[in-house]
Amino acid sequence: MERRLLEDRGQSLVEFALSFPLALLMALIGVQLVLLMGEKMAIENAAFDAVRSAAVRFEKNPSEARLTAEAIVFDRTGMLPMGPGFMKRPVKVVALKRDGDEVHLTVSGTAELLPFIAQAASALGLKGAVELGTTASAKAEPFTGE
Repeated sequence: MERRLLEDRGQSLVEFALSFPLALLMALIGVQLVLLMGEKMAIENAAFDAVRSAAVRFEKNPSEARLTAEAIVFDRTGMLPMGPGFMKRPVKVVALKRDGDEVHLTVSGTAELLPFIAQAASALGLKGAVELGTTASAKAEPFTGE
């Protein structure tokens, strides 16, 4: 019996050494997903605010509506953290157009993956960044003020 106890001494250490890298990888992937979801929500909110403003200004002056939308998107996404694992600048207004009585705005940006995940992705032949974008729509309204 005493001999059996001596043989099992390192079993827990070996199990920990084998399972820890996998657990760490899963935790990092979870953190990356949370970061991407937060950045996606920030882009969607910025697009919504920008299209509301553009929908009011579009009929009066489409180029002013686009400049205003770009300024709003830049302002709202400027609060996002930058660096590895976060958004890269700039987040751009890709398209602003009117279709009937609706104004559509498309916004696009790039988020870098965390360095460890980016290295694993590149080893698998994948990109180390994710394109994030959204399209927002609003009903065009007449411009009533300055």
